[in-house]
Amino acid sequence: MHSLLAILSVLFISLTETCAAEFCDSTPCKHESSRLLLTMKHNADPCEEFHELVCGGRSILADTTNLKHYQEVKQFLKKNSMLAAQLSSYKTFLEVCENYNHEFEFKENMLKLLTHKDDGDVTELLISLILTQSSPLFDIGIDIDVNQNYQLQLIVPSAKSPLRTALTGWTVEEIIRNACTEYVQSTITETEIDIDGLYQAFANCLRETLEYHFANFQKEASYFKSPTLNVHILNTDGLLEFLNSIQEIRPSPNEIRQNHLYKSIDPLSINELKRKYDLVDWKKLFDSVVPEGAFRGDDIVEMAFPKYFDDLFKLLRTYDKLTLRRLLQAYHAFQLYLNVAIPQSEKSDIFCFNIANELMPAVATTIAYSLVPKTMTTLWNNKFKLMFEGLRLIFDRSIEESKMDEVSKQLLRDKLKKISLESATFENNYEVEVTMKDVQFGSDFLKNLLDLLVQYRKSVLSLVGKQATPTSILTNFVSAFDGRPKGYQTIPFIVFHPSALAKSLLDIPEYIVYTQIGMHLAKELARHFDGTGRKHFTSPDISSSDQFYKYIADQTNTFVTNFFLKDSYTFMGNTYSYQNINITLLLDELISDNAAFRLVHDYIKENTNIQSIPWASQSYNNDQLFFIIAAQQYCWETTDVSFTLDILESRNLPSPLKIQNIVSNSEEFSEAFSCPEGSAMRLDSSVITQFPRVEYYGDYNEE
Repeated sequence: MHSLLAILSVLFISLTETCAAEFCDSTPCKHESSRLLLTMKHNADPCEEFHELVCGGRSILADTTNLKHYQEVKQFLKKNSMLAAQLSSYKTFLEVCENYNHEFEFKENMLKLLTHKDDGDVTELLISLILTQSSPLFDIGIDIDVNQNYQLQLIVPSAKSPLRTALTGWTVEEIIRNACTEYVQSTITETEIDIDGLYQAFANCLRETLEYHFANFQKEASYFKSPTLNVHILNTDGLLEFLNSIQEIRPSPNEIRQNHLYKSIDPLSINELKRKYDLVDWKKLFDSVVPEGAFRGDDIVEMAFPKYFDDLFKLLRTYDKLTLRRLLQAYHAFQLYLNVAIPQSEKSDIFCFNIANELMPAVATTIAYSLVPKTMTTLWNNKFKLMFEGLRLIFDRSIEESKMDEVSKQLLRDKLKKISLESATFENNYEVEVTMKDVQFGSDFLKNLLDLLVQYRKSVLSLVGKQATPTSILTNFVSAFDGRPKGYQTIPFIVFHPSALAKSLLDIPEYIVYTQIGMHLAKELARHFDGTGRKHFTSPDISSSDQFYKYIADQTNTFVTNFFLKDSYTFMGNTYSYQNINITLLLDELISDNAAFRLVHDYIKENTNIQSIPWASQSYNNDQLFFIIAAQQYCWETTDVSFTLDILESRNLPSPLKIQNIVSNSEEFSEAFSCPEGSAMRLDSSVITQFPRVEYYGDYNEE
């Protein structure tokens, strides 16, 4: 095993172009050092506030990543005037969107929204709403099942599909949540933060903001109820009460989080859906939204939250069909009003760029790969696949050295061998031709947007029943402008876009590159071996490891409860009081984050040469820089409100707790920064939990 790792190391270094000297003073090195240092708050104590040290200066840095990609794409479209029809459609959509004027075209669009009339039945209307991502009742999503096929799901509107099937920020709920996140944060004046109280204030804001926007919507609608217009204006009476009734029966965000984590679903056939919820013609609905689906009565659909659907259809039976159609049409108009008729908060160019990339992912992927020379993409593809092999070998060694029983070791090592890192080639992207063949854009932005929403939804749902492949996942669910690897626990491969990494990483010292990307790559690998992930594509005998994993979970729960949550938590000068936090739902992430950090730490130590970089190396030694670079992968913007929502609703830990989890579990961190006993970032060695290498005794719970 060790000889194979040594061979891989030699191959890896031979492929890597590095500065010959121990000190790298190239322009990319200077830029990277500047970025690293500007992200930091240098007067923070690393042993007490390591998150603030590594992330505290981030507010002074503008996030220009999206803008940079936008400018590169615009330049590409300008230079390549003789574009294929599909790329031309992308360009047309961008231009029409960017030239759209909310104020100038407001009245025209409001009139379109309010005079929309659909005489079809409830099923036909639901089909239209689902395809335009506008149904307030339920939505259709997709997941990857245990057979590694794309599987259809019926989901609660407020719950995101396991695989993205909708435009980010499009729903009424998302728009209101984003507004309340900003507003509630702006009202905070105290440094003592009661998380439960803050969460209640956020819930109140959601209700009040919905009422505020709906009142404005009705006010604008009333201007068009004039006999001189001689048009039928949609009646919006009763819509707010209808939405509130649905909200009352929806599962809570915490229940939705738990459902996502444990994949609690009920498989139902089309015939069973018809018997239980006969208001909808289910076969007609699925045949219409899933291209070439040809659903049979015995075909299975996964349903999350069956109680919600029982309560929903009980509520719907209290309305006559005419009223129900009117309310659904009014909701569609209300949603379009929030998205199209009122100005967006972000710049129109970035707003349009994000829409185009999300709703035309195959085109965006083709363009992204065209921006980078093929030789460079191939080079980085090879580099990271070699790194993956190195991480996998270290993980295999860790499992072998662990205290779990021999049966479990072998099963997990066999599972590890099945996992690979995959990319794809997009030179002649067939998906572009297929998904964009019927799309033609004109000068009407609203029509373009609605047509594109339908096209995108049908394109993604056309995957249902097919085998999940690296190409289909990369094309549809991983942004080509995002270099972070992405994995799913039910499939034995991790995917990534090497093109997204090639240009930005050129000439940066290898230990920085592989620390940055390695943290994401190792995390996706480790997720396959947390308490939930270990059970996929392996033998049922994996239950032999249940006791070992229970011990890991208990240890993790103990140190989080006793060291993170025992007292109030201090972050960026504010103190947070915890009350009702369910650590159980966060254990898998705590374990996989910790394992990923350990893998990268060992990999960098064994396989890379450390080069000093300008300025940063004068203030921090190489060991300290490793911890800083690794932790900065979790430096996303964190406010009091986002911290609260992450703790109580999200499947992801807040940035400060993620960083504290990985560094406090590392004895090397305390040594690197000379942290004294009792400091916040130094755990007692008796409670340090470094999965899978943990001191474990099988009879620990029998004493």
